[in-house]
Amino acid sequence: HVVMDSLGVMDLEAMAAAGITALIANAAGLMDVATSSEAIFQYYERTLAGETKRAADYFIDVYVTLGINMYGIPPDYEKILKALPRYLHRDRVVGVGEIGLDPSSNTCPDLGKQEEILVAQLKLAREYNKTAVLHLPRMERLKWVERYFKLIDGTKLERGKVVITHADAATTKMITD
Repeated sequence: HVVMDSLGVMDLEAMAAAGITALIANAAGLMDVATSSEAIFQYYERTLAGETKRAADYFIDVYVTLGINMYGIPPDYEKILKALPRYLHRDRVVGVGEIGLDPSSNTCPDLGKQEEILVAQLKLAREYNKTAVLHLPRMERLKWVERYFKLIDGTKLERGKVVITHADAATTKMITD
């Protein structure tokens, strides 16, 4: 996945020249900014409308995952959870993500609150038949994969509907099994 607003013209030209015709854009919110739900909705719209059009100029189809990223949880995150279903119906939205847990979050260091938000989003992914894209923290990745599997199973989301990003040699076998 990519974060579209971090890609410049040269990046899109290089991707097109390399034969990339489609990609997944992560629009799960602003990183390390305890902003507002309104700012995140604007970010979703900018990605869904502007960034998909910008990539189309290079013959690249953009599909989008969105949600509440653990690094950018706003104080009024409940408004986003309530509004997510209307976004999950949109044509180019293919998943909920990149979401997860991370003890290094500056916007919400409370892992219990992060887990509550994550579980709500996993349930939405299941209900709307979307893929969930989960972020692995940098440290103790095996522990986080095990915790994610418990949460995934607890929400009855099919494991095949989950992509876990930032895997390493120690976690890849566990994830693919």
